[in-house]
Amino acid sequence: MAYAISANNSLHFEKAILLSQMVSIAILAVAAAGVGVIHLLFPNFFTYPYFYWGGFGAVARFWPLFAWGAGLNLLVWYFNSDHWPIRADQNRELLKWELLTSTLAGIWEELGYRWAFICYAMIGLMVMNWLFSAGFGWPGAVALCIASAALWYNKEKGLALGALLLAILAALFALYANPVYWFYQMLFYIAHFTTLTLMDPVLYGDHQQLCIYGAFVANLWFRDGHKYQGPLGLVNAWYAGMVLLYATIMYGLFTAIAVHALYDILISVMRFMQQKTR
Repeated sequence: MAYAISANNSLHFEKAILLSQMVSIAILAVAAAGVGVIHLLFPNFFTYPYFYWGGFGAVARFWPLFAWGAGLNLLVWYFNSDHWPIRADQNRELLKWELLTSTLAGIWEELGYRWAFICYAMIGLMVMNWLFSAGFGWPGAVALCIASAALWYNKEKGLALGALLLAILAALFALYANPVYWFYQMLFYIAHFTTLTLMDPVLYGDHQQLCIYGAFVANLWFRDGHKYQGPLGLVNAWYAGMVLLYATIMYGLFTAIAVHALYDILISVMRFMQQKTR
């Protein structure tokens, strides 16, 4: 009976995921319409030359991602196999739902996080860059210095030192014409090492730099969408997202869609086979 309940819970979970995906697809549709309007008004702002298919050979190049997913799935199954459902009829039903949600995820998440949402991330970066340079740079530093002096006069020395440090930070930011872009360049140095330089053709290639910054931000959103999977899921989602970004930039968006969908389908089929062999 415990296993049957577990299977039923898994089915309910997959159906809840499908409902959530329908909402996300609706949001994506609105976002895509917005991107279209932005492109009509500012045709040179979001240039996106990645709507193409790199071929099955390009998909095969990403076999390490499939191997990683399979290995991680086996590891998780090894430590949690006693809690997986075993009834064959429920397994088949669960597989159908998982294949559906896996395929949809490969499509809408790539259209979102590797295309439409990038445009909005670029707008956000431009606004933040203006805010920290013109809006908060030297004016913010001066205001914080005044606040620090006032706090020190009122013997709030701890808060005064904090305000002074923020003033110094604001002044340092103001030294750069594009402080937020500079910040992301620093993040790219970190990504350079944490991806073992494999992302360099994307991070430092001949691409619209603001678009790559936006894609980096969108991948952080993609990572945050997997918080329910725990710390390991967050790390895995970030790295998988970087691989999918590489697939998009180097081999086209439709290649990334195929890689993502196949990755999720592989995990679903493996879970089905593991349940049948218990």
